[in-house]
Amino acid sequence: MATESRMEPEADAKLGAGPPGKDPELLLCQRPLNADLGKTNSNNDYIAPMFRDYLMPARHGAFLKLLYKLPLGNRVYRLCVERVVGAHGMINYVDARTAWMDDIVKQAQWQGIAQVVVLAAGYDTRCYRLKTGNTQFYEVDLPPVSEKKIKLVNAVIPDEKRFPRPIYAQADLAKTPLAKVLESNGFDPNKPALFTCEGLLCYLPQEAVDNLLAQVSQLAAPGSRLCFDALHRDHMDGRVKMRGYTNGANALAARGEPLLSSWETTPAGISDYFKPLDWQLVELLNPKDMVERRYKQKEWRQKRPPMLPFESYVLVEKAGKKVDAAAEPKAALQAPEQ
Repeated sequence: MATESRMEPEADAKLGAGPPGKDPELLLCQRPLNADLGKTNSNNDYIAPMFRDYLMPARHGAFLKLLYKLPLGNRVYRLCVERVVGAHGMINYVDARTAWMDDIVKQAQWQGIAQVVVLAAGYDTRCYRLKTGNTQFYEVDLPPVSEKKIKLVNAVIPDEKRFPRPIYAQADLAKTPLAKVLESNGFDPNKPALFTCEGLLCYLPQEAVDNLLAQVSQLAAPGSRLCFDALHRDHMDGRVKMRGYTNGANALAARGEPLLSSWETTPAGISDYFKPLDWQLVELLNPKDMVERRYKQKEWRQKRPPMLPFESYVLVEKAGKKVDAAAEPKAALQAPEQ
């Protein structure tokens, strides 16, 4: 339930605005944690800890790095962060979500999608790690957030050849339509694109979610894809009661980031929402599906699940001429040398 940077709180919800993240660095601490603790099959975001250590040298100095390597370091952290509030599986959720979206970006490039749009980019690192061939990445965010990101990137990974830069599409989507923002920066609406939306939608009012996704749909050519994480509506509306969700939601609300929207996370629920927008469901992974895919060694326990049990993972595709799933990769997908 960690958050990236958000849009202005006072902006009109109809235009896709939402609350700004109070602690966008939190995700930088959570994303590499499984790797820090030596967990198998952790995500490959090697840039996130570089950003984290640059921004928070005291918070993640030598002592904490030593703590991570101690036999009890993992238990101490999970006791403090997960078990105290009952949010079991939070770190695995962030870890798995990162890897899942990485795979979708890589697959899109293999299959010929050459435009990737990162909505509310925050500290997203995919363009610097995953760009291949002629793919053009666009990072959409508020101007102050984007300017801060540019300074961070230039300070931490200055080699633009090894770490390709995206087009930083700076705008307040509460004031400027997404199509205008992207097309003015070279985006081609006649070609398919991948849109990623990580850790964002649940912090927007439902009307803002509807407006944002409608704008994406109007802009997206047939064969385009959209991936996002989806908060379960049955937890948000109280049909399913769980201490971890309640405590987490209360903590987020207390720091000014209330959970505002959710999804019926069934194939029918997702399909019914996107059908009027002319999108088709490609993949829907519930928490147990994700554990089976990434953490086969972990047993699902209802009381202490290994993954947040109220977040699912959605991939949809714009109807029309589809990207050839059997197409040969356009270029080898190799991460820049570390």
